Amino acid sequence: MNPAPVSFPVLQFTDTPVDPKQHIEKGTGGAKALGYVFGLLGLVVLAATTFGVGLLVLPLGLVVEYFNRKKAMARLKGSALEVGPEQLPELHRCAQDFALRLGLKEVPAIYVVESNVLNAAAMRIG
Repeated sequence: MNPAPVSFPVLQFTDTPVDPKQHIEKGTGGAKALGYVFGLLGLVVLAATTFGVGLLVLPLGLVVEYFNRKKAMARLKGSALEVGPEQLPELHRCAQDFALRLGLKEVPAIYVVESNVLNAAAMRIG
């Protein structure tokens, strides 16, 4: 005898969308500005200590990062299940509801990866 399928819970939201700017931790702007200052200072130190050669090598890191992102997406798309209207439609509907509530222009791509470890992660690739 097969057990009855479990239905996905229906999420109920108020009509008011969430304003993400209300949920930014105090001091984030200062920490961001400080990060930019240290980044620029690092570039100056790199240029001074390598006589400018380091600045010529720096774009190579951007190219390597580009190909690493491409490789990560290829690995993800090749071994994971993408949530959509046809595959796991309940999760897709929840993602649509949350994207609408958060004011996102598009629904983020969600992938389900098989693993023997209880885990969840959010990544921005690309």
